[in-house]
Amino acid sequence: MNDVAPHFDVRAPSASDDAPASHAIATTRSHFEAIIESSDDAIISKTVEGIVTSWNPAATRMFGYAAEEMIGQSLLQIFPLDRVAEEQSILQKILVGTKVHHFETVRRRKDGSTIHVSATVSPIRDASGRIVGASSITRDITERHESEYRLRMAASVFTHASEAILITDGAGVVMEVNDAFEAITGHARIDVVGCSALQLLGSDAANGDYAAIVDLLRTQDHGRGEIQGRRKCGGHYVALVTVNRVSSPSHGTQHVVLMTDITALHSQQKLLERLAHVDPLTGLPNRRVLLDRLQQVVRQAGRRMGWSAVVYLDLDGFKAVNDRHGHAGGDALLLTLARRMQAVVREGDTLARLGGDEFVLLFTDLDSQDVPSGILDRLLQACGAPVELNGGYAQVSASVGVVFCNPADSVDAEALLKRADQAMYEAKQAGRNRMNVCVT
Repeated sequence: MNDVAPHFDVRAPSASDDAPASHAIATTRSHFEAIIESSDDAIISKTVEGIVTSWNPAATRMFGYAAEEMIGQSLLQIFPLDRVAEEQSILQKILVGTKVHHFETVRRRKDGSTIHVSATVSPIRDASGRIVGASSITRDITERHESEYRLRMAASVFTHASEAILITDGAGVVMEVNDAFEAITGHARIDVVGCSALQLLGSDAANGDYAAIVDLLRTQDHGRGEIQGRRKCGGHYVALVTVNRVSSPSHGTQHVVLMTDITALHSQQKLLERLAHVDPLTGLPNRRVLLDRLQQVVRQAGRRMGWSAVVYLDLDGFKAVNDRHGHAGGDALLLTLARRMQAVVREGDTLARLGGDEFVLLFTDLDSQDVPSGILDRLLQACGAPVELNGGYAQVSASVGVVFCNPADSVDAEALLKRADQAMYEAKQAGRNRMNVCVT
């Protein structure tokens, strides 16, 4: 190698030197060369102009160039274009005797790929102390750099994730939370670190699901479910929770809890479920719910030996009110009459709106073919009483068809409803504002 001992002033012995001294110098030089040859770090020497004068095997492994390809060439060969200015800066420091310590940068390999390195560059002096070059010890830190990058990315994801992240030790004691946890629960990091996650998230009776999720971790590596929590300010939230068990030799067992705030979604789902079962204007059960309840009555009638009654009610003169006062006025009338009818029926009876101006009442557990005293008359009166609309009054009446369900009858719900509809139609044909009663 050319000048493979750049940091040392190793000179050949003079004629006056004795043999033991020459042997010692040769041994030192040989030992030094062995260190350079076996080093895992690239050890390179160059002139003050940046021309390579030595290149050890580690430099070949690191940069892909053999020694014969680099010695006598400019070291800029391993510099990416955007890093060329670094060489001039380093050489200027070397010329004034300044050592460059652990300088982290990027270098280019023979195949065009880049690696992250840490380099320490020191001046080389001749026997008179004059700076004649520089030695560089370069270490490949690509793996460390990528690990640090992954850690920074993980930390950034942890901090800025929209999902709340909570980390506990094996006993369930909170070790760390992110910003989203505070946004969802209202609890700041200082409030929860050191607390039990089970007490924090699963203390309420409604949160038995979280305790069940934790129980799963005794036999599985993950659990998933919904919890309802209380915010620090007192409000409630609903969260989809996933708990994963993570184990490592250095940190033991930890639990990573991911919480997605689904409060708005949960509220929307409840609203959709409600809209699927109730009339949006009056809040009464809709046709779907009525048929379900009517079918249950039909199935149970024979066992319970009780009579039931289906009352089909259609308003008389509603179209004229709707035409005069508009849809808003018509809706106001329907809402008022629905409330009046609700006040008449018994608790446990069903009042449903089928749509438009049609309502159905379902009476169950009757002792005979007779609706409890006065209810039907009060229904007619409730529908016939004037309703204040737009500074004036509107008035309608009702035609009612009543069908009693025989305990021994096997008619289905749809057929029973059609019979009640037909009975109502006959009452309307007979002059309106009256009821027509029949038995199945």
